[in-house]
Amino acid sequence: MAKKEGGFPALLHENVKGENPLEALIQAKNISKSFSGIPALRNISIDFYPGRVHVLLGENGAGKSTLIKIMSGVYQKDEGQIYLAGEELNLHNPRDGIDKGISVIHQELSVVADLSVAENIFLDNLPKTGGVLIDYKTLYQETARLMDGLKITNIHPRDIVRNLSRPPDGGDYAGRVSQGKGSHYGRAHIVLVRERD
Repeated sequence: MAKKEGGFPALLHENVKGENPLEALIQAKNISKSFSGIPALRNISIDFYPGRVHVLLGENGAGKSTLIKIMSGVYQKDEGQIYLAGEELNLHNPRDGIDKGISVIHQELSVVADLSVAENIFLDNLPKTGGVLIDYKTLYQETARLMDGLKITNIHPRDIVRNLSRPPDGGDYAGRVSQGKGSHYGRAHIVLVRERD
């Protein structure tokens, strides 16, 4: 199903249904989830359409992160169904979500300070030569291509995250590296972003 391009698995499926903007690409139907008997989600249904930005709004504790984590395989739902292009998904872990073209940029900015920007972005999917050694040439090229696409011009793929100073625009480099981590599955059908409060 997935092809290999440039040393990385391509996540764009050849025959994706749901490309019609009038048909939902991903659907959550009657999703429920409890933690230690306390309901976090009760019978939630929502459709996401291609080519649109969807926003989940709610107070802290409303279940936004829980829904995103269920839809990406981090959590398992107690009840309900998730459909991608009309096909029911049973995601058991985040890799299942990634393999189906669902990428998440989590609100918790998780970077490894002693690794390079490139190593952080591709940490779970480092290109290898001979299946063993990291292919740094491909790693840095793919990271540079990704950063160009995201218009990130003031940091280099080889920069060590710990050594990055605060950007001139007042933003935060850890956030930009995390954005790259979520976006490196640039061929993903769905990118779910959970903003920090």
